[in-house]
Amino acid sequence: MIHPAHWERLESLPSDDVCARSGATYDPASNAYTVPLLNERIRVSVADRTVWRSDNVTSFNVALLSVVYLIEARSAPQSGEWTTPEALPAGSFFFRGPHAVPTSEVAQRFARDKDLFLEAGRRLGARAVEGGDACVEIQALPRIPMRLVLWLADDEFPAQVTVLFDRRVDQQLPMDVLHGLMRHVTSELVRIAGRAG
Repeated sequence: MIHPAHWERLESLPSDDVCARSGATYDPASNAYTVPLLNERIRVSVADRTVWRSDNVTSFNVALLSVVYLIEARSAPQSGEWTTPEALPAGSFFFRGPHAVPTSEVAQRFARDKDLFLEAGRRLGARAVEGGDACVEIQALPRIPMRLVLWLADDEFPAQVTVLFDRRVDQQLPMDVLHGLMRHVTSELVRIAGRAG
């Protein structure tokens, strides 16, 4: 359950400001926002404090990141510089242990199959860009592009995946919610690969 303070904060914000900052849309008749998340539209109902995904109540993780994104997103321009989550201010401290960047499942699933990796990315609305053995750039949220760089396994080294964000991403989401976004994107990539592979 999302903490009531988040809902109270969202209710207090002018909807036109929320939409301008976040890239979401707002329906005044239902008092609900629509947030583009990957290739889906997440409905955040302020009226009844629920978050819907494809006509079903969504997971806590997706609900929290959708609501917090509406509150925190900024319309400031991106830096144009990509960086790892660990290189963000306080990132080396935060993204470790239980908050380690969640890439192991992606690396295992696509260890020797860059074509499947690129196809799964495409199905999430990503585009292929240069980097590693394969790299996809995903518009995770309207203000948050994200790259996943795959290095394939070989006889000496296991596969590796690196996540990259614009270096100002911490202005859009707090670290814990950014971690939740990474968990959602990587799990969706693996899930879609199961359909495509």
